[in-house]
Amino acid sequence: MTTMPTNAKLKKIKFIAVFNRHGSNFSDLGVDPNLVQQVSVRWLLKLLSLDFRLTGFDHIYIYLTLAKGEDQRYIEVLEPLTARGFYADIDIRIPPFPTARQEIIQLLNDVHYCALRGAVEGHTEMTTVLERARSEITRFGETDEAQIVSIANERLTIQVMSMTTGDSGYGGKCFLVANEKGASQFRHFIGCYSSFYILRALFYKMKLSKGNLVVLPKKAWFDDRKISILPKYELPISQLTSADDSLSNFAASISEVLNPGEFGVNPV
Repeated sequence: MTTMPTNAKLKKIKFIAVFNRHGSNFSDLGVDPNLVQQVSVRWLLKLLSLDFRLTGFDHIYIYLTLAKGEDQRYIEVLEPLTARGFYADIDIRIPPFPTARQEIIQLLNDVHYCALRGAVEGHTEMTTVLERARSEITRFGETDEAQIVSIANERLTIQVMSMTTGDSGYGGKCFLVANEKGASQFRHFIGCYSSFYILRALFYKMKLSKGNLVVLPKKAWFDDRKISILPKYELPISQLTSADDSLSNFAASISEVLNPGEFGVNPV
């Protein structure tokens, strides 16, 4: 039985992490740690885009133990998900990791679903959100995209979309998508980013003003310096609804912002 807080406020999920009970990281098990991290980030961004919320906590830590021998072919919860303040943890026993990449990803997807299902036990609305997230992640796999932020008016919807991919566990690709109501969709590749934290900080909010899309960043950094390091951008909406390479200058200008090296920003 899941140990959950009672009468607690629903909180938007902020963090998911998977740990290896057998050693310091997943390399000890012959699995790329970046791949494990990518699956967690893919789930996190998808759930954030669907406004997934938890009861009383916003971090989930998943601890994995490998079954001994080859007999176990299913996932087994050893210790139920238990809330401990701002986080909750769960212990899960899994079969030995397969060798094929897609089979590893599927096993990790099942692990995340099992843990998150325990987190929303008895909450119908969030269970529905979780099932949608699972369906989309399973259907699209490594090409699954999550919405970072969106804005709309009577004729246009603009979305910033992310795809978790690449060599980094936190990195991926960013797209700007404009949908004209009853007309065409225009999809622009903006660039690769080294961490979804910086992506969410840069595209923290958007607004439409005087024919422009205004990108408003977040200004809080990990060390809590309140310094406006991330710039504000304004793009003519006409560029977003053009099929040519009209956003190439914008993409070039934010390349260094999306790949800042040593710095990081708060995820929310």
